[in-house]
Amino acid sequence: MTQDISAIVKRMEEVFSGDPWYGKSVMSIIESIDPEKVYIKPAGHPHSMIDLLYHMLNWEQFTLRQLLDGININAEIFQALDWRDTSAELYSWENGVAELKSIHHDIVSFLRKADDDLLKQQVFYRDYQMQYLLDGLIDHNIYHIGQLAYVAKLLG
Repeated sequence: MTQDISAIVKRMEEVFSGDPWYGKSVMSIIESIDPEKVYIKPAGHPHSMIDLLYHMLNWEQFTLRQLLDGININAEIFQALDWRDTSAELYSWENGVAELKSIHHDIVSFLRKADDDLLKQQVFYRDYQMQYLLDGLIDHNIYHIGQLAYVAKLLG
């Protein structure tokens, strides 16, 4: 692992389960959420907490697939699942959280073995490089964990 990849991994881990500068990590917020309330959409808000969780999970999956085998992914599937209907019993909070942890671990494990050349690789089906995708994933998680915390606070 080289310097730039190392910095990305450090930031990913800090945001996901560490002590980020802005406040609570992704996992500290997720673990504080009452699973009984995750399907509720607060009045005037388009998404429930489970919607937000699976949206975050979708782009973690997209990133992992880009890292492992980007040429063979179907980007349209990720677009279709972006804001999926999570009202079905198929989508549980516990399974989503477990999968988010697992995929995050897989991304970090992959990156720990990579070197900085990876960051210059083109992302398949997108007009940007891997550095932009990885930085974007970190920012995406920060943004949506803020939404999760806000919705949880609204629901008490």
